[in-house]
Amino acid sequence: MRLVISFAGKLDWLCSYILPFLLIITFHCSSCRGSKPSKMASSDYNNISTPPKNINDASQWRNPFITISTDKLIVRYHSSTIEYKELPIDDLSAFLRSLPPECWPYGMVVAVQESGVVDPTKIKETKERKDSVIKILSDMGIKIDYWPSA
Repeated sequence: MRLVISFAGKLDWLCSYILPFLLIITFHCSSCRGSKPSKMASSDYNNISTPPKNINDASQWRNPFITISTDKLIVRYHSSTIEYKELPIDDLSAFLRSLPPECWPYGMVVAVQESGVVDPTKIKETKERKDSVIKILSDMGIKIDYWPSA
């Protein structure tokens, strides 16, 4: 009889203290900051929002910011730090879709700006690139907030 009581007491202690502790640690580790961010679901792209009106400087913009130059696109985005990605126009859609929800605090809106330095012989190419970017963003249902060239 003594063996049954001592085993039941240990089982009660295990269920009362150890099991909740293990559950808390498991939950905490699954939501750790170092874990890989989830990708945006396609349904999240319907969340179109308007950025705050008090943004006066590009450094205050928290959503993706696309700069269009003659030969490339540069996308600035905020993850845990401010990051820049140079990419060809054909990769824009896939790249934006790969960004986690934390990169879209204003909803599905991006800032677009043409580079202030353009080779005069490539003005037509730059305009075509801008038109392509606008079409890609429009097809994705992403609103554009135009910014003047620097």
